[in-house]
Amino acid sequence: MVGDQDGLAPGCRDDVAAAQAAGGSAHLVELSGVEHFQPLVRGSPAWEHTAELVMRLLA
Repeated sequence: MVGDQDGLAPGCRDDVAAAQAAGGSAHLVELSGVEHFQPLVRGSPAWEHTAELVMRLLA
């Protein structure tokens, strides 16, 4: 998961593409208007996406 305003993780898109090219099942969830730490800030709108994704992966 990455925000489209994230300037601290510029290589994540390339990493996901490389993993997919190697046959992996990686995928990228990109959140509009979100910066680097927002997905980890409890209570932020981005946090809701993070929590939902984690719960879905654990189910």
